[in-house]
Amino acid sequence: MKTSKIKTTIYFIIGAIIVLLLSTLLFSLFTIHRLKTNLSIQVQTRTLILTLKDNLAFLLDAETGERGYIITGDTSYLEPYNVALQNIAANQSRLKSLTRDNPLQQKNVDSLTKYSDLKISYTRELILLKSQGKEEDIRLRLISGQGKYFMNRVRSINRSMQSTEEKLFVERKGATEKSIENARVIFILEGLAAALITLFLALTIINELNKRAKTEKKLNDSLTEIETIIRNAPNAVIIINDQGLIIKWSLQAEIIFGWKAEEVLNKPMHEFIMPPNYREAHHKGFYHFLRTGEGPILGKTLELSALRKNNIEFPIDLRISATMVDEKYLFIAFINDITERKLKEMELSRKNQEIEQFAYIASHDLQEPLRTISNFSKLLSQKLQNHSDKEAEEYMGYILNGANRMSVLIFNLLEYSRIGKDRSKIIIDCDKLLNELLMDMKTTIHESGAKIQVEKLPTVNGYVYLKSLFQNLISNAIKFKKPESPPLINISVSSKANEFLFSVSDSGIGIEKEYYQRIFTIFQRLHTRHQYPGTGIGLSLCQKIVEVHGGKIWVQSELGKGTTFYFTIPKN
Repeated sequence: MKTSKIKTTIYFIIGAIIVLLLSTLLFSLFTIHRLKTNLSIQVQTRTLILTLKDNLAFLLDAETGERGYIITGDTSYLEPYNVALQNIAANQSRLKSLTRDNPLQQKNVDSLTKYSDLKISYTRELILLKSQGKEEDIRLRLISGQGKYFMNRVRSINRSMQSTEEKLFVERKGATEKSIENARVIFILEGLAAALITLFLALTIINELNKRAKTEKKLNDSLTEIETIIRNAPNAVIIINDQGLIIKWSLQAEIIFGWKAEEVLNKPMHEFIMPPNYREAHHKGFYHFLRTGEGPILGKTLELSALRKNNIEFPIDLRISATMVDEKYLFIAFINDITERKLKEMELSRKNQEIEQFAYIASHDLQEPLRTISNFSKLLSQKLQNHSDKEAEEYMGYILNGANRMSVLIFNLLEYSRIGKDRSKIIIDCDKLLNELLMDMKTTIHESGAKIQVEKLPTVNGYVYLKSLFQNLISNAIKFKKPESPPLINISVSSKANEFLFSVSDSGIGIEKEYYQRIFTIFQRLHTRHQYPGTGIGLSLCQKIVEVHGGKIWVQSELGKGTTFYFTIPKN
C-alpha cells in the first residue's frame, strides 16, 4: 500500500476514534442530564406524597386539639391546634409549588385547599362557640356532620393525589432505571467499538512499521549492492535528488572530474561538471521534468562537453535515468570520458577521407591508362586485321578483355567506397523503385526468360543506394540460373515490430551452407570467371548498403534448388 493511502487510513481511524469519543462524551452529558432530571422528578414526586401525608396529619392534629378543647374547655388543647394551622398553610403553598408542572394535580391541590379551609373554618366556629359557652349550638353543629364531610373530602382528594403520584413515581423510577441500563449498554458498545478501532489502528501501524522495516532492509540491501556496483563501475556514476543535489559520487567520477566526494556532496551537479554555457539549459530541463514528468534527455545517450576541476573541457557521453524512491525522484547519471574515442574517431575520419581521396584519384588515374590501352589495342587490332596472324589477334583479345574487366572492377570499387558517404535519408516508395529498376533491366530479363513476381512493397525511410541493392540481388538471381530452365524470382516483404523483412528468392543453382558467409566478402568468388562473369563485389556491396540502413542481410539456400536472400530495413 502506498504511503499516501496508509496516511489516509490512519487519519481516518484517528478521526473515527475522535468522533466516537466526542459522541461518547456528548451521550454521557445527555445521560447525566437525563438522570438528574429523572431523579429530580422522582424526589419531587416523593416529596409531594410526603407533603400530602403531612397535610392530612396536620388536619387531624388540628381536629384533635379542637375536640379536646370542646370536651374539657382546657385551652392547653389549642396549642397543637394553632401549630397545625400554621403547618397546614405552609403545606398548601408547598403543594402548589410541587404540582406546578402537572395541571391535573394543580386542580386537585385547589380542591384540597378548598375543603381543608372549610374544615378549618368549621373547627374555628366550634372553638368560638365553646369560648362563648353555647353548648347547644355546638351540639347542633356536631350533629349536622359538616366537619366529617369536609374531612372525608380532604381524605379522598389526598388519597387520589397520592395514588397518582405513586404511579408517576413508579413510571419515573422505571424510566430512570431504563436510562441507566441504556447508558450501560451504550457505554459498553462504544467501549468495544473504541477498543476494536484502536486495535485496528494499532495493527495497521504495526503492519506498516513491519512493511517499512522490510522495505528499509531491502532498500539497504539494494543500496549496498548499488554501492558495490557504483564502486566497481568502469564509468562515472552520479546520483542526484529531486533538488538537483549530488547524493552519490563514485570513485570513477573523482578520477574523471578531479573532485573528491566530500567536495561535491549535497551540492548542485551542474556547478561542477557542466561548462558555464550548458548550466542554464541543464537547470531549466531538470525542473521542467519535475513539473511535467517529461524529459527530452532521459534514457538517451548524449555526447556533450564537460568540465574538469582544472577548468579544462573534455567530451563525455551521458545517460540519465529517473527512478522513484519513497515517492521522490532520484536521477542516476552514467558518464564516460570519450576523449580517447573522439581522438580515434577524428583519426579514423581523417584516414577515411584519405582513403576516399586515394580511391577517387586512383580510380581516375587508373581509368586513364586503361582507356589508352583499350583504345590503342583496338587500333592495333584493326591494323592486324590485314595480316593473317591468329596468335596476335588472340593476344589482343586478351588485352582488351583484361582492360574492360579492370575498368569494371575500378568502377565497382569506386561505387563500393562511396556507399555510406551520403547520409541523407529520403522517403522511398519500394514499389515505384522496383518498377523503374525492372524497366532498366528489361533487356536482360527478356534475354534470360526470367519470370519475376513482386508482392506489394512498403514505403521506407532510406538511402538512394537501395536501388543498387535490389539490382545486384536480381542480377545474381538471373546470372546463377539453372542451364535447363529460365529463372523464377519472387520478391516479398513482411512487417515486423520495428522493421521490414524483405526476401528475394530464386530457383537457381543454390549455394552450399559452408559458403554462406564467404559470399559477402569482397572479391570472394565461388565460380570461375569463365563459368559466371563478374567482379566478386556485388554481394559485398549489398551487405554494406543494408548495414548503412541499420539492418542485417543473410542467405538460406539448398544446392540445386534455389536461394533466398533476406535483409531488414528499420522502420524509423
